[in-house]
Amino acid sequence: MTTAAQLLARLRGLDHDEATDLVVAAARREPHRLTELVEQLGGELRDDPGGLGAVAAACAAAAAELGRPAESAQAHYLRAQASMMVGELAAALELIDGSRREFERAGEPGAALRTNLGRANVLHALGRSGEALTACDAILAGVAGPFAAGLDPDERLALTAAAQQNRGLCLELAGRYPEALAAYGAAEAGYQQMTAVRNLGEVVNDRGLLLLALGRVGEALRAFTEAAEVFARGGFRALHATALCSRAEAELLQGSYAACLDTLAAARAVFAEIDVPIHEHDRTLVAARAYEALNLWPEAATTYDDAVRFFAGAEMVLEEARARWGLGRSRGVLEPGTVPTELDAAIELFRRSEHPQWLAAAVLDRARLAHGAGDHGTARAAANEAAEISAQAGAPVETVGARILLAALLTAEGRLDLAAAELDRARLDAAVVGIAPLAIALEHASARHALAVGDLEAARRQLVEVVDGIERLQGALTHEAIATMFLADKLDAFGALIELDIERGDAAAALRTAERARARVLTELSAGRLASGHGPQAHAAVALEPELNAVYSELFSPSDRSPEQTAELRRRAVELEHQISTARLDAIGRDLRAGRVGGDPRSSAPVAGDLVDPKVPVLSWYCLGEDIVTFVVDAGIVTAHRSLAVRGRVEQLLGELAVHHDRVRTGGSTAVRYADRLERACRQTLTELYRLLVEPVEAALPRAVTGPAPLVVVPHGPLHGVPLHALHDGARYLLERFVVSYAPSLDVAARAPAAPAFDRRRAVVAATTDDLAPELGAEGLAVARCFSDVSFLSGAAATASSVLEQMSGAGVVHLACHAMFRDDNPMFSALRLADRWVTAHELLTVDLRDALVTLSTCDSGRSLAVGGDELLGLVRAVLGAGAATLVASLWPADDHATASLMTDLYRALDRLGPAEALRGAQLQQLARSPHPYHWAPFVVIGAR
Repeated sequence: MTTAAQLLARLRGLDHDEATDLVVAAARREPHRLTELVEQLGGELRDDPGGLGAVAAACAAAAAELGRPAESAQAHYLRAQASMMVGELAAALELIDGSRREFERAGEPGAALRTNLGRANVLHALGRSGEALTACDAILAGVAGPFAAGLDPDERLALTAAAQQNRGLCLELAGRYPEALAAYGAAEAGYQQMTAVRNLGEVVNDRGLLLLALGRVGEALRAFTEAAEVFARGGFRALHATALCSRAEAELLQGSYAACLDTLAAARAVFAEIDVPIHEHDRTLVAARAYEALNLWPEAATTYDDAVRFFAGAEMVLEEARARWGLGRSRGVLEPGTVPTELDAAIELFRRSEHPQWLAAAVLDRARLAHGAGDHGTARAAANEAAEISAQAGAPVETVGARILLAALLTAEGRLDLAAAELDRARLDAAVVGIAPLAIALEHASARHALAVGDLEAARRQLVEVVDGIERLQGALTHEAIATMFLADKLDAFGALIELDIERGDAAAALRTAERARARVLTELSAGRLASGHGPQAHAAVALEPELNAVYSELFSPSDRSPEQTAELRRRAVELEHQISTARLDAIGRDLRAGRVGGDPRSSAPVAGDLVDPKVPVLSWYCLGEDIVTFVVDAGIVTAHRSLAVRGRVEQLLGELAVHHDRVRTGGSTAVRYADRLERACRQTLTELYRLLVEPVEAALPRAVTGPAPLVVVPHGPLHGVPLHALHDGARYLLERFVVSYAPSLDVAARAPAAPAFDRRRAVVAATTDDLAPELGAEGLAVARCFSDVSFLSGAAATASSVLEQMSGAGVVHLACHAMFRDDNPMFSALRLADRWVTAHELLTVDLRDALVTLSTCDSGRSLAVGGDELLGLVRAVLGAGAATLVASLWPADDHATASLMTDLYRALDRLGPAEALRGAQLQQLARSPHPYHWAPFVVIGAR
């Protein structure tokens, strides 16, 4: 005798006609076999919508041929479930309605009534929650109606519990939270009485979602964990993954960002075993929100865009609205001053779907974007609307957010009493939820209000709380890629605290706060206290890299292609880069889950200015909006000067400096003829930069009795492009007075030894040559001759794999090649080796601990400073990989001059540190070629 399970196994993989013939033949021999097969389908293929749909279709056809209406109706209902799982909602609704009619004709009123459960699920997904609630009420009315006497008690109990569960979901979406909790409670009681494990897990998960909406995050987290464990034990993989996504939502709201990525990785691993695209796209929505929380806006926008296309195609109105909401929010940040159309579209969809909590949240985001665009009238109206909707819906998280924004708007308008009232109301609501990021935002709003009313003591106390809270959240991020951008939208508190301390005359305290906001992730990464890189598990990223390399090779090579072809290449490069970045973020989640990333929270202890070696004076800049604060630390004494409204002029002068260099680089014989005039014009720009940035603190700078004084420069923001050593005081360049080195933070300056411990004997030198840079090969050979133990890779031998392998563990690395700096996506800045481009991402994975690395390339020292002044580009890659010292260029260097300068640099390294050796080489080059373009592009970053 063939069992139903055996028959089901044989059906897998057959086409529709073959499967139908097999079922018909089996049912003719043993009529009960069709009934058993249909009954087993839902359980056996619950995580395989493709298989379920195909076998259910075969069973429906066989039942119709054999005249078995009950089995036909059930098979059509199962087909509807399969259609829903793949997002074919209109087809699912049509199948459900047809199934109901078939059950009624077959004299199966209980089964016909049960189809309302599927109908409610589909209607809910379509955003028709009112109709879904009607379908649930129809079940309850039917169970209590005349035909109920013919129902089995267990069936009556199951129908009632399922109807209550679906009612709870509909009531929750309508903002009727107390009624929803009551419905979930009734469903949970029924499932417990039935010992229905799967259903019990589902309603526990649904209850957790409601608790999350109410801001009761701890309770929600426990519910999601319980549901996930229930589903895992029962082997319900799709539901297990869905519960994990819910848990990730709670962790995200709680501010546990690393835990959120960990949980999402676990969910993705489960989804990889099954084919349920709807739930997988639900997971990507949570992932996109996690990217937002970490200020990874391009990755968030790309992920939301994919979700919008899927959900719109599936006509899943609510999910489409959520995806458009996120896409609009992301684009609003990426395109400052705009309110994207996607956000307005999402608001309209939420209005039509009558979902008050999400409507309030979307309206609040619109208010924030309007506020950022300077449209305070629109912002205030939208914030008031969001506060009213969320208060009526009983959604405290959105209510607090709306009141915080209203307080900020009222404070800016000088209506301080009204602002204080909004803050008081926000505190009452916030006390109910206890969510760390929300508490930090409220404390920050209170500090701004305290500043406005002149209560400086209270403001400082609150700002310290805010900064401490932000660092606690960031300290739990144990991978540089997810920690780097975290401070991007949180620096106002640091800046306000710096301003307060400067006004109080406490320059040391102001400097400590500046350091807490500056390059902390890079500092910890370079010190080995933070995980980086992506191992072989990042398969999706690795698979895309060859195509990206091919696009780069075409895009950055001389060509007569059309502007349209260039634009298409750039578009494809950006698309691939975003896909690779997202794949790497997923890999981080897998690393977290597998324990490959250290799980201990990082120390958030502030860096103290008195840690700096008294023998090493430091000049440190910090930008406060348009103002620039200059700190000088000498012998433990901190001096500060605030230059008002000069940042714009400094940036303008840096632009002029680039023009001066371009005139020499591209001027040919004209540049030679007017060399003196060009040098004087460039020196004039450098003199004005000196007067803006150095002259105000000239008296605090060290003065060496014999020889040049050491000076470490810690730039900030756009000032990373300032060549301080080339600034001119009207009589001479600072290079002639100081041995200048650069550091990304005071902590790096404090730890950097005067005599780095790199192994000068074990060197790797690589040089690529072409018609555009004919001197690179000669430069590489000259540098290689400076070492007794050297691996020299030149021309075609300087392949990426060979160079990267040789670099790992080397004491000295010199790369003479082409480079590109991507200011639009700086971690995809790259070095061109013989066979391909090597991006900053890839360079970050090389072991460069304690090495001296020289990037003898154009623009290798340029960086984009983001977030907490985190440097993105090749500088970050080299220092993050552990290098003690980096020698890099701030602008495209002259090929011939660089070859001479590098030879002089390495010849001096036997007796001098890198900063002194570079200074000596630059002074020699200055004597030969006075224009700073020739001698000043290279800087020493790190150990001096």
